[in-house]
Amino acid sequence: MKTLSEIKKTAGVVVLEEKANRLCGWLYARHRKRMFFIAVWNDDWEKVSVSRLRKCPEFDELCETKDIFWTSEEFVVQYIPSEPTLRNCIHLFRPVGAEMPVPTEMLSERGENSENQTQ
Repeated sequence: MKTLSEIKKTAGVVVLEEKANRLCGWLYARHRKRMFFIAVWNDDWEKVSVSRLRKCPEFDELCETKDIFWTSEEFVVQYIPSEPTLRNCIHLFRPVGAEMPVPTEMLSERGENSENQTQ
């Protein structure tokens, strides 16, 4: 995760509350739609939840959120709670101090292992 100083200096980020392991406020995305965020972290996980008033954030908004809070080298995942309480909220997570498994063979355009691709 980026430092708090880096996050707070990002254009479009308005911090409403800052505590020892929590930051919340508004994100004004490139398309000028306002989204609420809560970022929390501990020794095990970093988490950013982002929501819009009437619908879930769209994919490009999630990518922008990821870029605000994490570096381009860091992978994050979205977990869907078994019984979501906030239907307009998306949760992005990253483990701290642990290597997150990344399915590299699925990252290719075809979703195939590059060695096994046929022409």
